[in-house]
Amino acid sequence: MIRISMFLVGLAVLIGCSPTTVEYESSRAPWLSLELRRCSTDSAEGWKSILFSPVGASTAETLYISPSVEISNADLKSTSIQQDTTGTWVIVLRLHESARSRFGEFSTKLAAETEHRERLAVIVDGKTLIAPYVTAPMTDGVISVTGPFTEEEARYIAKGIVGS
Repeated sequence: MIRISMFLVGLAVLIGCSPTTVEYESSRAPWLSLELRRCSTDSAEGWKSILFSPVGASTAETLYISPSVEISNADLKSTSIQQDTTGTWVIVLRLHESARSRFGEFSTKLAAETEHRERLAVIVDGKTLIAPYVTAPMTDGVISVTGPFTEEEARYIAKGIVGS
Protein backbone atom coordinates (compact mmCIF):
# COMPACT_ATOMS: atom_id res chain seq x y z
CA MET A 1 0.00 0.00 0.00
CA ILE A 2 2.82 2.43 0.83
CA ARG A 3 4.59 1.62 -2.46
CA ILE A 4 1.44 2.34 -4.45
CA SER A 5 0.93 5.65 -2.62
CA MET A 6 4.56 6.70 -3.26
CA PHE A 7 4.18 5.77 -6.93
CA LEU A 8 1.01 7.88 -7.22
CA VAL A 9 2.70 10.83 -5.48
CA GLY A 10 5.68 10.56 -7.85
CA LEU A 11 3.35 10.36 -10.85
CA ALA A 12 1.44 13.44 -9.66
CA VAL A 13 4.71 15.39 -9.38
CA LEU A 14 5.74 14.37 -12.90
CA ILE A 15 2.36 15.31 -14.31
CA GLY A 16 2.51 18.65 -12.50
CA CYS A 17 5.87 19.41 -14.12
CA SER A 18 4.80 18.65 -17.64
CA PRO A 19 4.25 21.68 -19.87
CA THR A 20 0.61 22.57 -20.35
CA THR A 21 -1.09 25.25 -22.35
CA VAL A 22 -3.55 27.35 -20.37
CA GLU A 23 -6.12 29.22 -22.40
CA TYR A 24 -7.25 32.64 -21.23
CA GLU A 25 -10.81 33.46 -22.30
CA SER A 26 -11.85 37.00 -23.11
CA SER A 27 -14.14 37.88 -20.24
CA ARG A 28 -13.44 41.18 -18.51
CA ALA A 29 -11.98 44.51 -19.50
CA PRO A 30 -8.38 44.05 -20.66
CA TRP A 31 -5.71 45.98 -18.82
CA LEU A 32 -3.36 45.99 -21.83
CA SER A 33 -4.35 47.32 -25.24
CA LEU A 34 -3.69 45.26 -28.35
CA GLU A 35 -3.56 46.61 -31.88
CA LEU A 36 -2.50 44.87 -35.07
CA ARG A 37 -1.81 47.45 -37.76
CA ARG A 38 -0.27 47.62 -41.19
CA CYS A 39 3.20 49.19 -41.18
CA SER A 40 5.81 49.99 -43.80
CA THR A 41 9.33 51.27 -44.30
CA ASP A 42 7.85 53.74 -46.81
CA SER A 43 6.08 56.84 -45.57
CA ALA A 44 2.40 57.30 -46.31
CA GLU A 45 -0.02 60.16 -45.76
CA GLY A 46 -1.41 60.09 -42.21
CA TRP A 47 0.84 57.24 -41.03
CA LYS A 48 2.81 57.79 -37.81
CA SER A 49 6.59 57.30 -37.90
CA ILE A 50 8.29 55.37 -35.10
CA LEU A 51 11.85 54.27 -34.48
CA PHE A 52 11.59 50.48 -34.22
CA SER A 53 14.33 48.37 -32.74
CA PRO A 54 13.62 44.67 -32.33
CA VAL A 55 14.80 43.32 -29.00
CA GLY A 56 18.36 42.12 -29.37
CA ALA A 57 19.03 44.17 -32.50
CA SER A 58 21.90 46.66 -32.52
CA THR A 59 20.21 48.98 -35.03
CA ALA A 60 16.83 50.60 -35.39
CA GLU A 61 14.74 51.41 -38.43
CA THR A 62 12.00 53.91 -39.11
CA LEU A 63 8.60 52.34 -39.58
CA TYR A 64 5.40 54.07 -40.55
CA ILE A 65 2.31 52.79 -38.74
CA SER A 66 -1.15 52.93 -40.32
CA PRO A 67 -3.84 54.83 -38.42
CA SER A 68 -6.25 51.94 -39.10
CA VAL A 69 -6.44 49.16 -36.52
CA GLU A 70 -6.99 45.77 -38.19
CA ILE A 71 -7.35 43.69 -35.00
CA SER A 72 -7.88 44.86 -31.41
CA ASN A 73 -8.71 43.38 -28.00
CA ALA A 74 -12.40 43.18 -28.92
CA ASP A 75 -11.56 40.73 -31.73
CA LEU A 76 -9.96 38.18 -29.38
CA LYS A 77 -11.80 35.04 -28.35
CA SER A 78 -8.91 33.79 -26.21
CA THR A 79 -5.14 33.71 -25.79
CA SER A 80 -2.61 31.19 -24.54
CA ILE A 81 1.13 30.79 -24.25
CA GLN A 82 3.38 27.93 -25.26
CA GLN A 83 7.01 27.20 -25.98
CA ASP A 84 8.14 26.40 -29.49
CA THR A 85 10.74 23.74 -30.29
CA THR A 86 13.59 26.18 -29.64
CA GLY A 87 12.31 27.08 -26.18
CA THR A 88 11.03 30.51 -27.24
CA TRP A 89 7.77 31.63 -25.61
CA VAL A 90 4.90 32.26 -28.00
CA ILE A 91 1.68 34.17 -27.31
CA VAL A 92 -1.17 32.59 -29.27
CA LEU A 93 -4.13 34.80 -30.20
CA ARG A 94 -7.43 33.16 -31.19
CA LEU A 95 -9.88 35.39 -33.03
CA HIS A 96 -13.68 35.53 -32.98
CA GLU A 97 -15.24 34.24 -36.21
CA SER A 98 -16.02 37.74 -37.53
CA ALA A 99 -12.42 38.86 -37.01
CA ARG A 100 -11.09 35.61 -38.45
CA SER A 101 -12.39 36.29 -41.95
CA ARG A 102 -11.46 40.00 -41.79
CA PHE A 103 -7.90 39.19 -40.70
CA GLY A 104 -7.68 36.43 -43.33
CA GLU A 105 -8.42 38.98 -46.06
CA PHE A 106 -5.96 41.48 -44.56
CA SER A 107 -3.13 38.93 -44.23
CA THR A 108 -3.78 37.68 -47.77
CA LYS A 109 -3.22 41.22 -49.09
CA LEU A 110 -0.02 41.58 -47.05
CA ALA A 111 1.28 38.20 -48.24
CA ALA A 112 0.66 39.19 -51.87
CA GLU A 113 2.77 42.34 -51.43
CA THR A 114 5.68 41.36 -53.71
CA GLU A 115 8.12 44.09 -52.73
CA HIS A 116 7.73 43.26 -49.02
CA ARG A 117 7.58 46.83 -47.85
CA GLU A 118 4.42 46.39 -45.84
CA ARG A 119 4.41 44.43 -42.61
CA LEU A 120 2.23 43.67 -39.61
CA ALA A 121 2.87 45.69 -36.45
CA VAL A 122 1.86 43.99 -33.20
CA ILE A 123 1.39 46.80 -30.69
CA VAL A 124 0.75 46.24 -26.97
CA ASP A 125 0.04 49.28 -24.81
CA GLY A 126 1.45 51.59 -27.48
CA LYS A 127 4.73 49.70 -27.87
CA THR A 128 5.49 47.86 -31.11
CA LEU A 129 6.63 44.40 -29.99
CA ILE A 130 7.26 42.89 -33.39
CA ALA A 131 6.79 43.92 -37.02
CA PRO A 132 7.10 40.78 -39.16
CA TYR A 133 6.56 40.38 -42.88
CA VAL A 134 3.53 38.27 -43.71
CA THR A 135 4.62 35.58 -46.17
CA ALA A 136 1.43 33.50 -46.27
CA PRO A 137 -2.25 34.18 -45.66
CA MET A 138 -3.43 33.50 -42.11
CA THR A 139 -7.01 32.30 -42.47
CA ASP A 140 -7.41 29.95 -39.51
CA GLY A 141 -8.03 32.70 -36.95
CA VAL A 142 -4.88 31.89 -34.97
CA ILE A 143 -1.99 34.35 -34.72
CA SER A 144 1.29 33.38 -33.04
CA VAL A 145 3.35 36.22 -31.61
CA THR A 146 6.92 35.07 -31.08
CA GLY A 147 9.34 37.28 -29.24
CA PRO A 148 12.07 37.33 -26.66
CA PHE A 149 9.58 36.93 -23.81
CA THR A 150 10.14 35.21 -20.51
CA GLU A 151 7.33 32.89 -19.48
CA GLU A 152 6.10 35.50 -17.00
CA GLU A 153 6.09 38.29 -19.62
CA ALA A 154 4.26 36.11 -22.15
CA ARG A 155 1.66 35.12 -19.54
CA TYR A 156 1.20 38.75 -18.40
CA ILE A 157 0.59 39.91 -21.99
CA ALA A 158 -1.67 36.97 -22.85
CA LYS A 159 -3.82 37.56 -19.77
CA GLY A 160 -3.71 41.36 -20.00
CA ILE A 161 -4.99 41.65 -23.56
CA VAL A 162 -8.10 39.58 -22.81
CA GLY A 163 -8.65 40.72 -19.22
CA SER A 164 -8.37 37.24 -17.77
